[in-house]
Amino acid sequence: ASWVVEEDPAEMAREVAAAFFGADMEAEESAETLSDATDTPDMAPASDIDTAVFEKFVGQYEFNDYPGVVIIVSLDEDNVFVQSPGGDKQPASPLSPTSLSLGADQSLEFNLDDNGVVESLTTRGGNELTATKLEDWAPASADLAVYTGRYFSEELDTVYSIEMEDDGLVLRHRRLEDVEMTPKVTDTFNGSGAISEIKFVRNENGELTGLMASNVRTLNVWFKKQD
Repeated sequence: ASWVVEEDPAEMAREVAAAFFGADMEAEESAETLSDATDTPDMAPASDIDTAVFEKFVGQYEFNDYPGVVIIVSLDEDNVFVQSPGGDKQPASPLSPTSLSLGADQSLEFNLDDNGVVESLTTRGGNELTATKLEDWAPASADLAVYTGRYFSEELDTVYSIEMEDDGLVLRHRRLEDVEMTPKVTDTFNGSGAISEIKFVRNENGELTGLMASNVRTLNVWFKKQD
């Protein structure tokens, strides 16, 4: 058996992207079309706001209505990028020191506490969704080796292996595409494709005993660590 989903990964990504980009997005709209939206005349003109002010907003934000589904904000030189669930990084234009335009009447607003520290973001235009900022976790490559090994799911009667590759982790199955693992919070990784989140479980002695794998359709499928 292999990882069980009710629909293909591309369709699941489109569903979450539809919630993010707006209820009026056509179902057949492709990822390329979404990417091209940033180049349309609807894109808000670039402002004079220094993009450096967005450095404090860089990080991962988990949608409150979609546990395990994350939007990523990054900064590369003078450009701010937003990566929506199941999509590629898209350039964003500052609207104010706390908001970004994504084009096509879509925007993000960062929500700050009384001390000016970002707590969450809210999408504007189409569906309004709130995503909470996750605590930063950047394990060194040497610390990732503990997660490698074989993991068996009795429910699915299948084995996945986790291996090191290019200083990161990859989840592998002999009949499926590799799943890239991106650190999220302690002992938890964002996935790709059919698996959106991998959460490792430890016993009372701190030893890894297995993992819980989830996607937008199925939560917490148990895989026991074999070696």
